[in-house]
Amino acid sequence: MSAYAAQVDRVVTTTASPYVDGGKMKITRGKKVVEVRPNLDWGKGQAIEKIRQECGDDPLPVFFGDDQTDEDGFAVAQDAGGIAVFIGPTRQNTKALHQLESPAEVGQVLELLARLD
Repeated sequence: MSAYAAQVDRVVTTTASPYVDGGKMKITRGKKVVEVRPNLDWGKGQAIEKIRQECGDDPLPVFFGDDQTDEDGFAVAQDAGGIAVFIGPTRQNTKALHQLESPAEVGQVLELLARLD
């Protein structure tokens, strides 16, 4: 971990500590990621399911992610007939069936999707 990354981690951890100590929030870490989340036994997959339920019109989930913490989101999106896309260099251990090299390519895909009728 670089000195800058370690400093960011410390600041996030210190800032969130009253909420973590109080049991309201939890901290999870991934590749270059420090996430402060509600202290629920939920992942991104459960969030996708909840959003789909609340929409009421059976939306097609499209989920982009670049980290190990995104794997449950990939599985849920695909199980619902949607699209899961890993962002980054090709890797073997991902549930995502699709892959893009960079965030710039995500922008290009979103522009194409926005043009669809």
